[in-house]
Amino acid sequence: MKEKFSFTKDYTAIIKGVAILLMLFHHFFGFPEWYVEGVSYIGIPFRVNTAEYVIGQFGHICVAIFAFLTGYGMFFSYKSGNTLKTTLKKLVTFLISYWLILFGVVIPINLALGKTDITLSLILQNMVAYDCSLVTFGWYVRFYIEIMLTLPIFYKLMSKKAYITIPIFLLLPALINYRLGQVPGTSMLVIRLVFFTMEYFLWLPCVLVGLCFARYKLFDKIGILFEKLKKYELPVCVILMLILMYLRAYKEDTVGVMFSFDVIYVPIFIFLCCRIISVLPGYVKSAFSLLGNHSMNIWFLHSLFFSRTAILMKYAFAPKISVLIILWVILLCLPLSTALNSVSALIFKKRR
Repeated sequence: MKEKFSFTKDYTAIIKGVAILLMLFHHFFGFPEWYVEGVSYIGIPFRVNTAEYVIGQFGHICVAIFAFLTGYGMFFSYKSGNTLKTTLKKLVTFLISYWLILFGVVIPINLALGKTDITLSLILQNMVAYDCSLVTFGWYVRFYIEIMLTLPIFYKLMSKKAYITIPIFLLLPALINYRLGQVPGTSMLVIRLVFFTMEYFLWLPCVLVGLCFARYKLFDKIGILFEKLKKYELPVCVILMLILMYLRAYKEDTVGVMFSFDVIYVPIFIFLCCRIISVLPGYVKSAFSLLGNHSMNIWFLHSLFFSRTAILMKYAFAPKISVLIILWVILLCLPLSTALNSVSALIFKKRR
């Protein structure tokens, strides 16, 4: 591992690929209680459960990875242009991609399977993820809208000194959530709005730390420290990765709904992951990069297997063997994602 570490766009795509793979393990093997009757898989026995279940528990870190990468990437987007224009462009691109999945895939499949309770009100609520009954894991749409509309403010509030900015970005959201947790639930609307707000402040620090890592070039500084390990760098990275996976899978990952330890785990995980993957064959990197480029589409498309229709879940688990299930789901999602990206490209080409 002699090359100097640099968190490039190529590594961003690779880490997105790792994150979406972790998400698939998280959803398919981390929640046995979600399985409909007749669904099961053949996994690797590990302690009282399976290795897939443990990876699935660790896999929840995927949300924080995407949040971190949003903040990290937006820093460079803001540096190269008008923050408001850049924000709106990113948001529109994201929403159009999501709506293509909602209207082009999710709603037609639900209708084909005999779902008759899809109303205009339900569709409108799902378009902004106020309701997620159509796209089960679509809540991130709601969070992304909130983040993109507020991130320019945090970008302008950043201090030139990391030791001032980072503690504020970590602690302020936790304090706000602490106060929100004391708001009495007087109505379902108030309860839902408070929950959405607490959800925003729970994951906001991951986005802001990503912003800080880009602003203060912290990955480069960590890389310089690890370069001193020389030939021991790889084994140290592997050991630290195993420790991190143990902590994330077996220990509490949040303090209530106030603070997520993922804000600490994620930058460490990303750095270690990049260093370990750097020594793997090129085709492995290409595979992760391919997944990364389709990660958001796969996120929303695989929601179909956890919708209100048991037959789709049984179809996903048809290969029975855990690794084959994941590969099967990816093979089902990738062609759809490619087609959706082509339609999205045509839309934006016409807009230009």
